Amino acid sequence: MRSVIGALNNPDNDRGFYEPTYDLIRMIAWPRFEEILTSMSIPYRLQKSPMNMISLEGRGKIFFRSMENAQRIVGYEHADADIDELDTLKRDDAAYAFRQIMARNRQHKTDGKPNSIGVTTTPEGFKFVHETWVKNKRAGYEIIQAPTRSNPHLPSDYIESLRNLYPSHLLDAYLEGRFVNLTSGTVYTSYNREACDSDETIRDGEPLFIGCDFNVTKQAATVYVQREGGRTWHAVDELVNMYDTPDMVSIIASRYPENPIYMYPDASGKSRERRCIEI
Repeated sequence: MRSVIGALNNPDNDRGFYEPTYDLIRMIAWPRFEEILTSMSIPYRLQKSPMNMISLEGRGKIFFRSMENAQRIVGYEHADADIDELDTLKRDDAAYAFRQIMARNRQHKTDGKPNSIGVTTTPEGFKFVHETWVKNKRAGYEIIQAPTRSNPHLPSDYIESLRNLYPSHLLDAYLEGRFVNLTSGTVYTSYNREACDSDETIRDGEPLFIGCDFNVTKQAATVYVQREGGRTWHAVDELVNMYDTPDMVSIIASRYPENPIYMYPDASGKSRERRCIEI
C-alpha cells in the first residue's frame, strides 16, 4: 500500500520494490499488487521478464527486483523504494543490497519532498536492520515496531497458533517485533530457575547419571537422579575445575563409592590423549 499510494501521489516518478528472491516477487508481490490495483480501479500493465515492472496508466512505473543477486541492481533509477524482509539476508548481503538500492534511489522528485526507502521485516536477531536503525541510527532513519496483533487482516486463531508453536524469545520477535538473540543461548531461554528448583539429594545405593564436559584443566560434570519411577529428573550435585579425565574418575569414585554410575561424556577431548578408564 505504501508503494501504491506513493505512486498515486507522485505520478511523474518511478518506484522500486524489492524482495529477497525472485520467487517471492512472482508468488507474493505481483499477485498482491494486482489485487490492490484492481480493487482500486487503477489501470495497469504487468510486464514480467525481462522488464519485471508494473506500469500504471498515466503515472510512473514500479520496478521489481530480487536481492539475491544484488549486483544486478543497476541500470535504472527511481525516486522511492520499498524493501521486504531485508533481515532474512545475511548481514553483509543485506548491507550490500541496501547500498545498491540507495544508489538507484536518485530520481528527482517533482513534489519537492526527499526521496525515501521503506523497509519492512521481521526482526531476525541483531543483524543489519538493528545495526542501521537502532545501534547506529542516524538522522533521517526512523523505526516503527508493530506487534502482530495490530494486523486486522489475520485469522482469529493465528496468534494463538504461534504461541503454541514457538518458545518465548521467538514470540518476542515474531509477535512483538522485538530484536532478540536467535542464534546463541537459545537452549536456556525458557528455563525458569524458581520453577525448576529442587531439594532432592542423593540416596544410598541409587543409580547416578552423570553428564561430563571435557575441557583442558577445567573438567565439569553434573549429577542427576531419577524420581517417581523415572518420570522426573533432578540435578543433585556438580563437579567443577577438575584437572583431567583421571582426576574426574578419582573424584567421582571417591565421592559416590556405593552408587552405580552411568556416565554421559561429550564427544570432545581430542586435544589430549584419550583413554577409557573404568570406574
